[in-house]
Amino acid sequence: MTLASVALIQTYMASGTVYGCANGGPAGTISHALMDMSTHPFVSEDKSKPLPPGIPGLRTVDLGASGAMLTGLANDLGYDQIFAQQLRNYEIKKKDLVIGLTGSGTSGNIINAFEVARDAGAQTIAIVGARKNGGTARDLADHCIIIPGEGSEFPGQTGGNDFNLTYEDLSLHVLHAMVGILKGSISEKYLRR
Repeated sequence: MTLASVALIQTYMASGTVYGCANGGPAGTISHALMDMSTHPFVSEDKSKPLPPGIPGLRTVDLGASGAMLTGLANDLGYDQIFAQQLRNYEIKKKDLVIGLTGSGTSGNIINAFEVARDAGAQTIAIVGARKNGGTARDLADHCIIIPGEGSEFPGQTGGNDFNLTYEDLSLHVLHAMVGILKGSISEKYLRR
């Protein structure tokens, strides 16, 4: 997680954009994390007092936020292109970062987004499950965090889905830790002079 946090801090320091993508429940997780990244580091510990002026914010884009965009791209280009095409439309840059959540590590739309990011020179972070040892995402991402485990005790989580809820819970823990590390870095740079 340390190198992934460094990538997030580098993106912030370069005035880059953090793009996030995921499918199903993890789409809500990445949306939550992106909101935290763009707000939490910029709130003072004493919430009654604003941060000093001049502290730059962090731009985040949730590639799963628009149902119209997702269904339009899926209809026109195929579901595997719903995130990649948006990155092309946004003209992703080298200073940017793409975070993708894929429990299997093999979700085609996440893999294609990472390929577009790689071609642009942007950094990528994959948060994946251990079932397929990170899948294709592990080899393609610059930084890969593998959530260990299998064989959930949760009712209804059987067969190929026997670890999904635990993976989703732990992914949010990882992302929250990254937000906290980013906040610490921003506080160190701008508030502890």
